[in-house]
Amino acid sequence: MELHSLLPFGAKAMESMRNTGFLTVWEGSVRSMKTVTSLKAFLDYVISYPVNNSRFIMTGATQGSIYRNCIENEFGIIALSGGLLVEKVDKNNAKYLALLGTRKKIYYFGGDNVASYKPIRGATYAGWYADEINNHHKNTIIECFNRTAVSLDRRNFWTLNPDAPSHWIYTDYIDKFLQEQVPGYRWFHFTLDDNPAITAERKAELERQYTGVFYQRYILGRRVRAEGAIYTSF
Repeated sequence: MELHSLLPFGAKAMESMRNTGFLTVWEGSVRSMKTVTSLKAFLDYVISYPVNNSRFIMTGATQGSIYRNCIENEFGIIALSGGLLVEKVDKNNAKYLALLGTRKKIYYFGGDNVASYKPIRGATYAGWYADEINNHHKNTIIECFNRTAVSLDRRNFWTLNPDAPSHWIYTDYIDKFLQEQVPGYRWFHFTLDDNPAITAERKAELERQYTGVFYQRYILGRRVRAEGAIYTSF
């Protein structure tokens, strides 16, 4: 099934989808195509994963947010699948997406609090997709990495809007992995210019909606502190 025709992916989006690794991070401004691009990359990975009877995991700040942001909307993973993914509930009332014609399942959970890791613990997952990773609790991140540790083709996918440069997600993971040149680590920065569907008029409209720190983060895709100081090395 040809899915690329659903949206006009740009050069950077295509590059990021072709070059996913152990951990691939899409960071940048709102409406920059980082979410739909990362979802397409994750979907391709799920479809091509070599084990038919395998499970995957998606997490967001809450279960509701991952569902709204990445699953059920018009550019969510169900729509991107062209109907190949259907919603189901298992015998333990855990929600998941089933890939038709296979035994592959994508479970989804919230991850923003100290106990969010508990429903995830104990299971084995092939790969993990996380929306708004900077809003996850550290326990959730550690547990999800643990759950994918024995995957035959281990891939993890993260998205986020820029946060304060001192946020632990950078010092513990995103920048740390880059500095240490962790094998299989990929990081991509997106702005409104990377979304071919955004017209000049719509871009100007979006720019007028934000000022100060929010303009720096959500329009320019820069990491800034709350008082508005720009992380110049970003």
